Amino acid sequence: MSTQEPEWLREIDTVLCVHPQLVVAGNVRDRFLVPRPDGAVIPMDLTNALAGVLLRRGYGTLLRYVPGLGVTVAAGTDAGVAQVAGGRSTLSAPDLADLVAAVSTHLGAPVALLVEYSSQLTGSDGTVDDAVRGLLSRARHSALTAAPAGLAADGRSALPYNTVFWVADREHDLPTWFVDATPTIRLISVPLPAAPARMTAARICLRRLQGAAEATDQQREAAAADLVAATDGMPLRAVLGTADLAVDQRIPLARVRDAAVAYRTGVVEDPWRDPDTRARIAAGEKELSQAVRGQGHAVRKALDLLTRSVMGLNGAQAGGGGARPRGVLFFAGPTGVGKTELAKAITRLVFGDEDSYLRFDMSEFSAEHSEARLVGAPPGYTGFDAGGQLTSAVRARPFRVILFDEIDKAHPRILDKFLQILEDGRLTDGRGSTVLFSDTLLIFTSNKGVLVKNERGAIVENVTAAMDREEVDERVREAIAEFFRREIERPELLNRIGDGVVVFDFIRRDVAEELLGVFLGRVAGRLEREHGLRLEVAPAAMHTLRTVALSDLRHGGRGVATTVESMVVNPLARWLFQRGHAAPAVCVEAFRLDADGVWAVDVT
Repeated sequence: MSTQEPEWLREIDTVLCVHPQLVVAGNVRDRFLVPRPDGAVIPMDLTNALAGVLLRRGYGTLLRYVPGLGVTVAAGTDAGVAQVAGGRSTLSAPDLADLVAAVSTHLGAPVALLVEYSSQLTGSDGTVDDAVRGLLSRARHSALTAAPAGLAADGRSALPYNTVFWVADREHDLPTWFVDATPTIRLISVPLPAAPARMTAARICLRRLQGAAEATDQQREAAAADLVAATDGMPLRAVLGTADLAVDQRIPLARVRDAAVAYRTGVVEDPWRDPDTRARIAAGEKELSQAVRGQGHAVRKALDLLTRSVMGLNGAQAGGGGARPRGVLFFAGPTGVGKTELAKAITRLVFGDEDSYLRFDMSEFSAEHSEARLVGAPPGYTGFDAGGQLTSAVRARPFRVILFDEIDKAHPRILDKFLQILEDGRLTDGRGSTVLFSDTLLIFTSNKGVLVKNERGAIVENVTAAMDREEVDERVREAIAEFFRREIERPELLNRIGDGVVVFDFIRRDVAEELLGVFLGRVAGRLEREHGLRLEVAPAAMHTLRTVALSDLRHGGRGVATTVESMVVNPLARWLFQRGHAAPAVCVEAFRLDADGVWAVDVT
């Protein structure tokens, strides 16, 4: 197996003769594949990877300073420079400046100093105190005045410098005036590993899994490809850690993708692959239809998506590694028709309860700056330490149904965040950490297309209950497409939702009458539980209730529920409150409006 050293490591090898100080930033806490002379490839940490290059170039010593642990000899032999540290575990800023100066002016075989956790020198807002400013100013001066240490041991004509490595988590953690404005200080970016590097690591580490020895070459390659796809955008540690977890949990080679999910989420049992989940979805049409009445088309669409999701085929036509969310639905249509209720019912169907249901009212995110509430404020801004409501929730519980209610009311810049989620299944929070959405089901809701502006700018009805379902569907879809393409100029967002758009029909009269019975039954059940009363409604009173509740269905089931509250619940509550004692049954003989226009009941 042949491979080259990582490109960033080869860059360091190249510039040792021209830059006495290097800021190494990015994916610095990872493992890196480094080839040995015998052709083997070994995963190494940053220190050992650097040591190999430095010793090859003739450096006598690599010192490593870790706050709290002090200065140690990481490679080579101690050339005496470490004595400047005096054996202390933590150096003050002036002491560290003395050590940097001693390394920079060392005579003899070149030496190098690795300063770990340099990001901690600055505050979260990028500021530095006077002591650190003095340290960096002296280090900058050392970089500008450094002289080559001597002739290279490998016979090169270039003269290497004594080198100071500042190891930082992010490229801009150290001040700009120190890094960018100093020509003798070079920034070396360490990226996340590309697919070929992860593939090499996968081939190495998957040999340890159950079934690897008996598998064919084709099966081993397929498993390695699965692991590479499942760790897209993740460090090499994720590849190696997945193999360790698979060995520990006895997950065989054929299920390496399950091991990758367990590594990412910390949960070995994947609810999406649970046989009980499949059984619930297989029998789910009845449950969803009972939760949301009169929306058979929406129920079937949701079940199709759930079936694809549990089989791991959602988005299969687009290729890629399956890092996208488990599914995406866009519920559109009139108000009060069951969009939110269907999202809750889907959560119960998949996860057995509503604990994994998360809802965001996107009308609260209409301002551009409100995106910080979702993903967290960037360093230096108020609320940075609190994290984002969305990213923190998904990080804590990755298996979720997330509802973004009234998505059309969110600021367009916030909508841009969803492009990354829908395409790559990940989102970067305010702290720079990546949150994965590959085990979430995303549901957006909108009333867009029910009301539109006419040529004069007046708001008019675009669809009505007098239209059949097909016409309602067509008109709403056209209005949604117009909204994304012209109004907010985000057609790519609609493209990523794809066929996930589901248009709900109006609540028709027969469905509304059915809902009236459901709501009235719930009131009767509560009366029975709370007061031991049996509720009865006389035929004449029921006719009045039905006439009022079904007179205007523009507000859907929510309007029917509101009518039951105002005509039944409120008057009964007043009657019970004033009466002070209960009877076996209460019969509503009539509903009437009192002198103040408030509904009252005649009860026997």
